[in-house]
Amino acid sequence: MNTSIKSKVCLVIIFNHRYDKNIPVLEGMYKERFSHRYYLVPFYDGNMENVIPVYGRSIFFETYIAQAYNVLYNKGFDYFYFIADDMIINPEINENNILQFFELKNGESWIPHLRTIKEQKYFWIGTLAAYSFNPVQKYVETKTELPSVDEAIERFGHHGLINPLELSRKDVFREFTLDISSMANKARLFLRTLSWFRHPFRKSVKLSYPLAASYSDTLLVSGEAMSRFAHYCGVFGATSLFVEVAIPTALILASEKRIKTEKDMNKRGRSYWYSADNVFCDMPEYTWDNLEKEYKDLDDILNRFPEDAIYLHPVKLSKWIKK
Repeated sequence: MNTSIKSKVCLVIIFNHRYDKNIPVLEGMYKERFSHRYYLVPFYDGNMENVIPVYGRSIFFETYIAQAYNVLYNKGFDYFYFIADDMIINPEINENNILQFFELKNGESWIPHLRTIKEQKYFWIGTLAAYSFNPVQKYVETKTELPSVDEAIERFGHHGLINPLELSRKDVFREFTLDISSMANKARLFLRTLSWFRHPFRKSVKLSYPLAASYSDTLLVSGEAMSRFAHYCGVFGATSLFVEVAIPTALILASEKRIKTEKDMNKRGRSYWYSADNVFCDMPEYTWDNLEKEYKDLDDILNRFPEDAIYLHPVKLSKWIKK
C-alpha cells in the first residue's frame, strides 16, 4: 500500500446518552491527534461549536449519523471515523496514519464485522429486529428510498455476503426457552409463539429485505460512500431498525469499494462484555471483570494500551477518570 496517502479525516464521537462532562476529557485525548472533531450529543443545548445536537433513541443511533451529516457534508472530509464516547481507541491512531493503521486504500471503508444475519452464533435481539423488519411501513414514505431487494442482494454479493434472505427458524429463535428475565427473551418467546400459530409447520423464514450484522460502535467511512451511507442510515432510523443491523446494511448498500473488517487486519478490537456468550465476543476473556482487573484508571489504560488492539470498549469513561 502507498504509505504516502494523506486524507482529511473527521473524528465523530457518538454519545448514546447526554453526558457533557465527558466532552473536555475526550477533547484532551484527541485534540492533538485529530484536527477535526465533532460530538453527537442527544438533546445538547450548550454552546460548544463542535457539538452537534441529535435526537432519537440510542438503539437507533444511526439517525444521529444522518442528522449530523447535514452539518458535515460540505466540509471536504475524505473520511469519517465514528467511535462511541466510552470507547478508547489505540493511542497510535491519528489523522495522518489512520489509513495505514486500518490497511485501507483510498475509498475503502472499515467496520469491525460484516456478516449475514444467519451467521450469528448465539441468540441476538438484532436477529429478531431483522426478522420483524419491513422496509414499507405506514406513515413513513421510504418505499423508494432504498435499493430494490434484488439490487440489495447484488450489493451484498459484491461484498461477499451470499443468500442474505434465507433463515431457518432456529437461526431466528435458537434454543427454546421459557426464561423471560430480559426484554430480548420476552420478545423472542412472543415472536416464536406468534410465528408457530401462523405457520406451525414452516421450518424456514425469509427476510423482507437483505440485512447484515456488525458491532457498530465504531466504523470508518470513506467520503465517497458517506452521502449514501448517511441517507440509508436515516431511512433505517425512520423505520426503527436496530442499529447493529442498520449500520452495516447501510454501509453495504452505500459502498462501491471494498469494506474491510477486523478479519483483514493483524489487530482486533477488544469489546468487554457482561458475559462471553455475546454474538460479537470473539474472545471469552474479554469481559468487564477482566478489564477492571487489568487496569487502574484511564491513564493506566492509555499508558499500557495493548499494541495489537484497535480499541478497548466499553470503558465507561467517567468511572475510569481519576478523582
